[in-house]
Amino acid sequence: MPAISLELAAPDSRVPTLRAGRITLRQLRSEDIAAILRWDSQADLVHLYGGRPSELAFQTSGCAIGIEQAGRLIGLVGLSGETWAMRSAELRVLIADPTDRGQGFGREAVSAFLGHIRATADLDFIYLRVLRGNEPAIRCYERCGFRRAGRLRVRQDHRYVSPPLADDLVLMVAEAR
Repeated sequence: MPAISLELAAPDSRVPTLRAGRITLRQLRSEDIAAILRWDSQADLVHLYGGRPSELAFQTSGCAIGIEQAGRLIGLVGLSGETWAMRSAELRVLIADPTDRGQGFGREAVSAFLGHIRATADLDFIYLRVLRGNEPAIRCYERCGFRRAGRLRVRQDHRYVSPPLADDLVLMVAEAR
């Protein structure tokens, strides 16, 4: 695992800057908004991610941070669905550009982010959902300590013109401590 350094992005900010390997995890900036909104229009990314990237960036109460590589924003990582009563949260991560996928940036980001969460949050476990057919992502998550915990079947229902997803989801869990 690469060495990780931690510093605050701004004096009054709660969002850390984490440097790990070839990437930096950092607070989102106003200039990132245009790139994130462009990602929303990439059908393959929205399908793989299971929703619009802007949902993570703008709807998780400041818990999403940017993944930067060589000075450019290449993705997002964060938590959503925090359930403090159950002390759990859902990990959300995406690498936007297909040419950046498969390069190990996601693994570096997930490892660094999980290390930070384990050190700072009072969570018992972190879970994620991934398309069953997305084997590269599943391998990445397994390398980061997640294990398969179940399968969420896509519900075929006559009320849907088409099912919300074309593939079942794999539920994966990692201990947060």
